[in-house]
Amino acid sequence: MPEPRDYLATIFNIDDHSLRRMPVPSEQLAEFRRKAFKGDLRRVYPGLDNLILDKWDDVADHALCMKGNRIVGASRVVPAMGGLLPLSANIKFAGLALPNGASEMGRFIIEYEARVGAPAVALFSACIAIYRRNLSKYRGTIYGDVIDEGRFRLHRRSYLRMGFDDLGIAYYDQDYAARCRVYSMKAENRQKFYQFIDCLQNHRRVVSLRDTG
Repeated sequence: MPEPRDYLATIFNIDDHSLRRMPVPSEQLAEFRRKAFKGDLRRVYPGLDNLILDKWDDVADHALCMKGNRIVGASRVVPAMGGLLPLSANIKFAGLALPNGASEMGRFIIEYEARVGAPAVALFSACIAIYRRNLSKYRGTIYGDVIDEGRFRLHRRSYLRMGFDDLGIAYYDQDYAARCRVYSMKAENRQKFYQFIDCLQNHRRVVSLRDTG
């Protein structure tokens, strides 16, 4: 497990729809992940220790969803390092190293009680903010390996609507004890992704203002 340190995180607060960056102690992120994974009433995670913190967290750009001062969701954007991404532990890309500029958007976890609606969109919005702020660092293909079963999961249709392609690669992840599929998004599809999430977020903002007005 990495040594304790602060991660600079991009944070979307669903109470006021604000987006900001601030340091988050690695211990705080680890504790949230631990509670969220252990609190999942529909799944047991055999590789829990590997999911709490790993070596990739030290090079990742972290995205958080907060409600008030409480973390309710987390994800990360990881740059390819040495031709590898986190998902390279499970699959090989036809024996080819991934180029610099490729990235993986993953390790999505939302506390069980908050899994419907706003937090998922907020995490995607925070990830988009990371991509927009680091255009040269993350200029290549975006990859994601996604659990392909169960409730509260984004399904194949959702990823295709966001601009991802289904690579037709499936595998069984030992840490999650689940079947996963791999998706990718070419650079030319990013605007479709951005617009799709921005539209969802704007709709939620309007509904929120109407409900509180």
